[in-house]
Amino acid sequence: MTILAAGFAVLLAGIQGEVYVARGDTLVISGTAVQLQGVELETASRQQAETTRRHLQEIVQDSFVTCRLTGQSRANRKVGTCTADGKDIATALVSRAAEQSELE
Repeated sequence: MTILAAGFAVLLAGIQGEVYVARGDTLVISGTAVQLQGVELETASRQQAETTRRHLQEIVQDSFVTCRLTGQSRANRKVGTCTADGKDIATALVSRAAEQSELE
């Protein structure tokens, strides 16, 4: 299954909705929670999780978002590989985290 989003408008099996960031590793598209494959915040501090959530918002804001679901689920969330304007979101998050730690 592929989920497409243009900015905050989404096409999911013919149903339009919104895409928003639920947490630093999860997008919600038309009511479907999608955890980014390879990104897990279970052991992150509250501050790290909030920083990651803000980074994720910046990445997907006003972007064309595509999520390809893996068929797996984790904690009531579908797992997927997502891109924003063709760039892998998980990779972008890791890059931003590395930049952030260099500044600290």
